[in-house]
Amino acid sequence: QVRHWREGDRFQPFGLQGTMSVGDLFTNAKVPKTLRKMWPLVVQDDEILWVIGLRRGSGAPIKASTQNIVECTINSGAGWERVLDFKVGRFKLEPTDRSEGETIA
Repeated sequence: QVRHWREGDRFQPFGLQGTMSVGDLFTNAKVPKTLRKMWPLVVQDDEILWVIGLRRGSGAPIKASTQNIVECTINSGAGWERVLDFKVGRFKLEPTDRSEGETIA
């Protein structure tokens, strides 16, 4: 499931012991406060698996033995275009143009 960030969200970043707040991740990445409430997160149940474009959680690591992955696409009209614009501009990534939308990772 993909949902927006909520105040108080925490996750365990891949490769780290313990958890951190998504708000702290936003602060460290200099994400403007105006974009935080609409930032997309990939979650399973209550566990944050990925803060899209910023950091993977430890809940679904990709290893040599991984056989299946999920490709996330941001479609036009999903309400996250401003997030995509920030992501592309800040980190200088080139999204792949597809008929369904734009792939950002």
